[in-house]
Amino acid sequence: AQEAAKHNVTLCVKNEYWGLLAGEKILSFVEEVGNGLLLDVDTANLHIAGVDVADFIQKHANLIGVVHMTDTAYQAKEEDVNSVMPEFPPSGATKVFRDLGDGNIDLASIMDALKQINYSGEVVYNCKESYDIYRSILRTRRTINCMQEV
Repeated sequence: AQEAAKHNVTLCVKNEYWGLLAGEKILSFVEEVGNGLLLDVDTANLHIAGVDVADFIQKHANLIGVVHMTDTAYQAKEEDVNSVMPEFPPSGATKVFRDLGDGNIDLASIMDALKQINYSGEVVYNCKESYDIYRSILRTRRTINCMQEV
């Protein structure tokens, strides 16, 4: 973080639902490190960790460096979170991350929260169910269009 600050580079840290910095635990880390360290808000990872993403965005607007719009229908189980490879839950075959609009995250409320805080930074839209990349891209574009209409 210190080195990045010296070179005018914005350094963002992303949490995952299974790590030591899962959910809101990442906040104390970012604030302790300081030096301009910001959050990479990953909507699916925060949601899986039990965080109300829209509320998180509104409360911590000053710490957001980038937003990754990701979707999921996965509900984490304690044994999955603590497993060797939590991104591939041992409790059963599942696709943790989905294409936008194919999960159960209220993406429109997240876009609304970003508008309310006048967020003007980068938003990355992730297709994460890319068995058919062309279909994933079309589904993602349709979802982005619907979110922008809100």
